[in-house]
Amino acid sequence: MAGFKLNRKRVTSVLRIMVSLVLIGWMVWMADEAQLVERLRGAHIGYLLIMALVVNLDRFLMAIKWNMLLRSKDIFLSWGGAISAYYRASFFNIFLPTVGSDSYRIVEVSTKTGRSDEIIASVAVERLFGIISTAIVSLISFVAFVGLIDNDQSWTTVFQLVLLLGGLSVILLVSMNSKVQGMIFDRLPAGRSKWVTKIQAIVDAYQDYAQQKQTLAVFLILSVIEQFFQAITSYFISLSLGLNIDFVYFLIFVPLVMMIIRLPISFDGYGVREGLYIYFFGLVAVSQTDAFLLGFLSTILWRFSSAPLMIYYFWANDTKAVPVPPTTT
Repeated sequence: MAGFKLNRKRVTSVLRIMVSLVLIGWMVWMADEAQLVERLRGAHIGYLLIMALVVNLDRFLMAIKWNMLLRSKDIFLSWGGAISAYYRASFFNIFLPTVGSDSYRIVEVSTKTGRSDEIIASVAVERLFGIISTAIVSLISFVAFVGLIDNDQSWTTVFQLVLLLGGLSVILLVSMNSKVQGMIFDRLPAGRSKWVTKIQAIVDAYQDYAQQKQTLAVFLILSVIEQFFQAITSYFISLSLGLNIDFVYFLIFVPLVMMIIRLPISFDGYGVREGLYIYFFGLVAVSQTDAFLLGFLSTILWRFSSAPLMIYYFWANDTKAVPVPPTTT
C-alpha cells in the first residue's frame, strides 16, 4: 500500500509537470517571437536590480517575522541567525525541494535550541497567518477587480471570499482555544503513546501564542504588507521591459493570481500563472505576448534573485545562527 501511495504521488507530480509544459509550450507558440526577443533585448537592468532588492527585502521580512514568534517564546535567536536560517531553508526549497524549507528550519533551530515543540508551533502559526493574510489581500483585490469589470455575478465570489476569510478566522480561534484541546486529549485513553504526548506538547506550544496578542497582531499586519511584494516586483519587471502599465493594476491582479495558483493544478503554478497574467492584464489592453513574458519572468526572477545570498548563507560560517540569551538587567 505504501508503495502504491508513493507511485500515485509520483504520477500526480508527473501530470502536473506535463500540464505546466503543455501550457507554457502553447503560450510560447502563440506568442510573437519577434516581440519577445525585442522586449528581452531592450530590458533595463536597473529596474531588474531594484526588483532583486525587493525580493531580498521580502526574505528579510519573512525571517524577521518568524524570529518575532520565536522571541515571544523566549527563543532568542539572533536576527542575523534567523535570516541565515531562512536563506538556507530557501536554498533547499529551490535546489533540493524534497527536503522542504519548513523542515530544514525546524531541524536546524531545534538542534541549536533543543526546543522542537516551540519551533514546530512557530512554523504552524506562520503558515496559518500566511493563509489568512492571503485571504484578506485577495478579498480586497477582488472587490477592486469587481469594481473594475463591473460584473454583478462576481459579487458572488466576493461573498464566497468573505465566507472563506470568516472560516479561517474561526479555525484560528478554535485552534488556539485550550478548552477544545482539552476536550480532544481528555478523551484519549490512559497510557498514551509517545507520539500523542509529543503532539500534545506541540499543541500546547501553539496555543500559548494566544497569550501573545500584540505579537500576533504585528505579525498579521506585516504578513498582509508582504503579500504585495510580488506585485511590486512584477511592476519593476514591467518597467524593465518598457511596458506602460499602471501600478494599481498590479496591486489588483497579482494577489488574485497568487491565490489561484495555490490550487494544485500544475507544477508550482507554472503555466497557470502565465495564463492568468494573460487573462487579467489583457483586460487593460496588455498584449498576450507581453503578459506571458511578464508572468514568466515574474516567476523565474523572483526565485533566482535571492540565489546569490542563498548560496552565500549555505556555505558561510553558521556562527550567527547560535541562539542568543536574553540580556539581564
